[in-house]
Amino acid sequence: MKSRIFLPFIFVWICATTHVNAQSKNSENLSNFLKNYVAFSKNYPQEKVYLHFDNTEYYKGETIWFKAYVVRADRNSLADLSKILYVEFISAEGNIIETKKLKIENGQCNGEFNIQSAGYGGFFEVRAYTRYMLNFGENNYFSRVFAVYDKPLEVSKFTQKISEIPRSQRIPQIRTVFSQKEKLTLHFYPEGGNLVAGLASQVAFKAIGEDGENAIISGYLYNEKNEKITEISTIYNGTGTFSFMPDSGKYLIKIHYNNKEYSFPLPEILQSGYVMNVNNFNKEKVGISIQKSEKSSADTLGLSITNRGILYGFEKIGWGNENVSELSFTKKMLPSGVSQIVLFNSKGEILCERMIFINHHSEMKMQVSQNKQIYSPFEKIGLAFDLKDKNDVPIQTNFSVSVRDASTSSFNPYVNNILSDLLLSSDLKGHIENPAFYLEKDDRAHQQALDLLMLTQGWSRYSWKNMISNEPFTITHPIEKGLYIEGSVKSLVKKKPKPNIDVLMFLMGDSTSQHGKVITDSLGKFNFSLADFYGRQKLSIQTKENDKRKDNNVMLDRVFSPQFKSYSFDELQIPKNEYYKKLSANIDKEDSIDSEIKLDSLMKLESNEEKI
Repeated sequence: MKSRIFLPFIFVWICATTHVNAQSKNSENLSNFLKNYVAFSKNYPQEKVYLHFDNTEYYKGETIWFKAYVVRADRNSLADLSKILYVEFISAEGNIIETKKLKIENGQCNGEFNIQSAGYGGFFEVRAYTRYMLNFGENNYFSRVFAVYDKPLEVSKFTQKISEIPRSQRIPQIRTVFSQKEKLTLHFYPEGGNLVAGLASQVAFKAIGEDGENAIISGYLYNEKNEKITEISTIYNGTGTFSFMPDSGKYLIKIHYNNKEYSFPLPEILQSGYVMNVNNFNKEKVGISIQKSEKSSADTLGLSITNRGILYGFEKIGWGNENVSELSFTKKMLPSGVSQIVLFNSKGEILCERMIFINHHSEMKMQVSQNKQIYSPFEKIGLAFDLKDKNDVPIQTNFSVSVRDASTSSFNPYVNNILSDLLLSSDLKGHIENPAFYLEKDDRAHQQALDLLMLTQGWSRYSWKNMISNEPFTITHPIEKGLYIEGSVKSLVKKKPKPNIDVLMFLMGDSTSQHGKVITDSLGKFNFSLADFYGRQKLSIQTKENDKRKDNNVMLDRVFSPQFKSYSFDELQIPKNEYYKKLSANIDKEDSIDSEIKLDSLMKLESNEEKI
C-alpha cells in the first residue's frame, strides 16, 4: 500500500513540465489533459446569477421586487463579462408571461414583476440567466418557484388559498410534470461510479415516492443465496448509504415502505475496475483511497481535484506491486464550495468521480439593530448594520435587504440564500430541497447529510470530459456587451440564405429613436448594436436589393430561452403559517427581519454605488 500527501497543483505542475521528456507516453498524456483543462478554464470563464427577492410568497396584485447579482464562478466575485441579464416570469404550465432585459452594472441590477399580469394564482417560476450561460448546459440558470395566492377579500385577512382555474380558462401544459409508474423508486450511486467485484464499496441511495416526495425506508441487502448482507435505512431527505464487498454474483435490496415490501436489484458489478473512497469528515484534511482489481491495468493514472472549474491539485498514481493507493490533502488548499475529484487514464476516460464540499466559514459577520421592536402598518422601519470580516475588521460593501412582517410570514420560508446558492446548489445537478440546512451547522449530522448530497446529486456546471478534450468548444451564445438585434435574411420561397442584402433598421419610441444599415454576410446574417433604452419600442426592418425595396424572409435570433424544468415535490407545497406569539419587546429580532446577509468573504461586492 502506498500512502502519500496530495500536493497542490502549482508545485506538481512545475515538476511535470520539467521532466516531461523522461516520462512515458501515458504520463505525458495525463499532463496534456490537465493543460487542456487549465486552458479551457481560462478561455471560457463561467457566470452565475443569484436573485434576492423581497418576499417568499405573494398575493395576486402584488409586485415581485428583486436584486440580481451576477458573479464569475471561478472567482466568486461580481462579474464584468455579460452586460445583459434575462429575467423571466413563467406560469406553472410553462408560459413565459413576461421577460425583462436588465442592464448589468458592476455585476448588479434590479427589477420587478407585477403579479396581476398572471391573471390567476398558482406556482410561478422566476428564472434568470445571461445569454452566455446557455453555452454550458440547459439547466445552467437561476430558478425560484413562488406560491401566488388569491387576493384577500378583506384587508389584513390573509389566507393561503389558490383557487382552481376554470376549465374554460385553462391553457395547454408545456412544462413537463413529474410522474413515475411505481409507488416507490430507489436510485443507487456507488461511490466513485461503479461496483467492482472484490473491492470494498460504499453505495449511496435515494428513495422517491409516487409523487416525487422523499421516502423513508428500511430494509436489507441480500446476496444470491438470499442471505442478509447488511441493513439499510434512510438518513436524511430520502437518502442513505451502506457499505459491502461485492462478489461476482447478483444482489437484491428488499425494503419496507408504507406497509409494503419492495425489491430492487443493485447496479451491474464489474469484474475489473477501480473504486475510489473519500473521507471528508476530518476537519483538517481529506483522505482518498483508490483500489484496483487484480485484472485491471497497472498503467499510471491521473487524479485531479478542481473547484468551480479551476485546477487545484494533480497527482499521478503508479501501482507497482500494490493494488491500493492512499492519498491525502489539506483542506486549506481549496476554497469553500463543491470540489470535484476525478481519477482518469491516459485516454482521458473517467474511471472514478467524486464530489466533496469544504466550508471554511469565511462569511462576513453582520449585526443588525432596529429602532424599535413593534411597528404599525406602513410605518417607517429604521435598521442599522455593522459589518466585519472573519477577523473582526470593519468592512464596507453593497448588499440588499428584505424586511417582512413576522406575524404573517410562513413558518418554513424559502430556505436558500446567496451563500448556499453560489457555493452549493448552483454547482450540483437537480433541485436541492432546503439547501441552507447543509450550511447552518458543522456537526456530524449536518456533515453526513452534506456528504450524502455530494454522493447522490452529480456534477452539472463543469464537464471535466469536455474541458480536457482537444475538440473545439463551440460558443453558440455570445457574451453580450450591450443590446443587439441579430438575425438572418432568407428567400421567401426556398428559404435559402441571401448574402450581400442591405438591411435597414428603425427603432422608435415615444421620445427616442435609432436607425442603422448593414449588409448581410455570406450566410445571410446581420446584426445591429443599439444604444441603451428603457421601456418598449417599435422595431421595423426593411431589406433592399440594388437600392430597391425587396420582400424577403427576415428571421430574428431571439428564441434562445432554456427548456422548462419540472417542478419538484417540495416546490409545490404551501408552507404553513406560524403566527408569532411574541408581540412585545422580546420579539426575536432574527425572526422579524429577513436579510440576505450571510455573504461569503470570497465575494468582493465592489461597485460605484453608495457604500453602506
